[in-house]
Amino acid sequence: MKKWVSIFLISTMALFAACQPTPEEKIIVNKGNQGEMIEASRSNEQPADADLRTQYHIPEHMTGSYTSADGLINVTVDAEIVVPDGPLPIVRVYAAEFEQPIVTAFWNELVGDRVLYDQWENEETRADIENELKNYTDQLN
Repeated sequence: MKKWVSIFLISTMALFAACQPTPEEKIIVNKGNQGEMIEASRSNEQPADADLRTQYHIPEHMTGSYTSADGLINVTVDAEIVVPDGPLPIVRVYAAEFEQPIVTAFWNELVGDRVLYDQWENEETRADIENELKNYTDQLN
């Protein structure tokens, strides 16, 4: 009986989830290249080399007091906002394939002979654990 009720509930939920209205506009994914999107995002009013504070309307100072919903955490902010001079650098990262000698050289330089993780470092023997239990029971008595 439970099996049939479960099947009925799952099929009903699947039916209602499938009945979504079709969007009126066609959905477009990745409708341009990234360079065009960056150029289009720049404001025509502000030149590309305008300082960041003016371009993004960043205030010079920020003050505020914030409290969490449960009232346990209070944060007070009174800070000067520092904006870097000049444009922000953009870094583009591309996937690459490395040959084994390069990977080995990186590994030797970054890790070398250091032990990254010692799984036996904090292991206790049965005798150690029994000794600790005995000490705890002695403290309770």
